Amino acid sequence: MMSIQAHTTDQMPIESASMGRPEYWNWFLASGGTLIDGLSIFSLGVAMPLITSRFSLSALMVGLIGSALVLGAVFGAVIGGPAADRFGRKPAFFNRHDDYHRRRADQRLG
Repeated sequence: MMSIQAHTTDQMPIESASMGRPEYWNWFLASGGTLIDGLSIFSLGVAMPLITSRFSLSALMVGLIGSALVLGAVFGAVIGGPAADRFGRKPAFFNRHDDYHRRRADQRLG
């Protein structure tokens, strides 16, 4: 009969880890992305009736606009996840941030 031995390491279990100021700060920063995603979806929900009446959109177009927001998040995750794994989170985040502002400037000038 095989016996199962406990694997011992120098690491403590997550349940007994302390939550200090740096851990709470990291938790706060990590939750910010979720809040921004929720805000963008909420804003689209508020604006959609105005957009629909202003541009006389069909039900198909309303659905496509709503799904474009989620589809953009999917593409962002598919591209951003591997970029963060390859280059690190901070460089990937700031590169995306710079790219976003460059595109916004192009839209304003164009």
